[in-house]
Amino acid sequence: MTFEVVFTDEASFQVLQIQDWIAERSITGAGLWLAALRLAVEKLKQRGSAFSLAPESPQFPEPLHQIL
Repeated sequence: MTFEVVFTDEASFQVLQIQDWIAERSITGAGLWLAALRLAVEKLKQRGSAFSLAPESPQFPEPLHQIL
């Protein structure tokens, strides 16, 4: 079963902020961080229910899982 991974606008903004911050120090590091994020998203898509429930999960009709 494949799960849908959705980034909120705030999360998307934070990803860009983090990537920029890392890139100011290391372009290679920023690329590696982004690759790790993409890998984490793929893991969540493929095995979402294997990860813990997000604290805000009770506010949604379906379980909301997170990967840290």
